[in-house]
Amino acid sequence: MTISINSEYFGMTFWFDVNNDLMYAPSLIDGGYDKDCAGYVSEWDDWEGVDYNKLFDIIGQLVTKKELSILEDNNIKSVKSACYEDFGFKLPQLHDKQVKEKTYQECIDDGWEMTGDGFWFKDSE
Repeated sequence: MTISINSEYFGMTFWFDVNNDLMYAPSLIDGGYDKDCAGYVSEWDDWEGVDYNKLFDIIGQLVTKKELSILEDNNIKSVKSACYEDFGFKLPQLHDKQVKEKTYQECIDDGWEMTGDGFWFKDSE
């Protein structure tokens, strides 16, 4: 089953192909879309007037729906993600462990060093 989003704003239906490339086709008034006129969003030549926020929102919805579909297909119920609550799913948290962030000085005191690029490392002598 292809997961798709029908956008009234664009008058198009959007979905990912098997390679996760974003596709589109004109939406039909009675539902569905015209598969004969399908194409790739990456091949659009004219981006003038495209509302990127609306397009990014569609992509986000597709990713979330696909992720939920994969979880449901694999009967995975022990993953937490904020987006699940948007769709009414209440999944138990897998990682409840609190992570304490250290200050710069605490890292230095614990033997960590920072490179000129801002990466932390600790010699394991």
